[in-house]
Amino acid sequence: MIIPIFPKLRECEKFDFATLADNPDDVEEFWEWWWAERYKDGIISRPLTISDDDPILQETLNKTTADLASFRECFGDFLFNATKPGKLPAKNDFPRTEFRELLTRIVGANSTVLSGRPQIVFAGGGYGSGKTTVLSRLTQAGVLPLGREHMVGVDYFKLYVPEFNLIQAVADGRASGTVQKECYQLAAGLFDRLVAEGRSFIWDSSMSDRDETMKRIQQARSRDYELAMIAVLTPVELATRQAMKRAKETRRFPNAEALPKSHLGFRKTLMDYVPLFDEVTVFANLTGEGDIPIVAEKASGANGLALLDATTFNYALSVPEAQ
Repeated sequence: MIIPIFPKLRECEKFDFATLADNPDDVEEFWEWWWAERYKDGIISRPLTISDDDPILQETLNKTTADLASFRECFGDFLFNATKPGKLPAKNDFPRTEFRELLTRIVGANSTVLSGRPQIVFAGGGYGSGKTTVLSRLTQAGVLPLGREHMVGVDYFKLYVPEFNLIQAVADGRASGTVQKECYQLAAGLFDRLVAEGRSFIWDSSMSDRDETMKRIQQARSRDYELAMIAVLTPVELATRQAMKRAKETRRFPNAEALPKSHLGFRKTLMDYVPLFDEVTVFANLTGEGDIPIVAEKASGANGLALLDATTFNYALSVPEAQ
């Protein structure tokens, strides 16, 4: 039903998903208004438009079916194209177990087979650190044996989850949180599968959970993988601004608690990871502008990390919020 909901959205009233989807112009007007009037620079926040009890906000890990047919016009390009004949069936009550298996195959296709030893590039750094920017520049320069099209991680699963797409479409900031546990579980399972099959890929994660990351590194080493790490160190304040800038562009909002923890966790464990990698390159993103400099690296065959800019490296590794 088409009704004037923009004035009510401004007053923090929420609506059921269907009403929001039926009023895209008002939703878009609210989205622009929220960024202009409500958002405060440097602070993680998010707009809320969907009624809290709407079924679409139920954590997807607990769902038994996937609706790949309703509101397809609200799907992003990745999911919309995937529901065309050949990848995901455009059904209303598709069994979630089958959906997850197909989704794993879709994201797993990002991996490849290289001649010689299989390789994994671990991309480490807290949320909003600038990893994607660094990886894009490295792949464009031909520095890495793998490209952006070979990236695998939690966020790549989200692109194909209907709830993530639909929540984004109606300008509600809870899309990532709703699908996080399901996509995390799927990404973890895919990592195990790809390593067992000897596939090569870029693993995009914060690497802030030491035990989990160590397990994955040792798992790959036991299969004779060649391992490289691209680490990006970024102050939390800058990472917050960058993550919110990305949210404005993609409607994927960061978690206010997880973002700073991801940076602190990665800094605390970075040096523990170094001996386990064949090559390491550490970038310090202190301004968010221009080229992001390399401040330390470990070349193939080297025993440890060589500091190219010790002052910047030490600062980036221990900025005030990490104390």
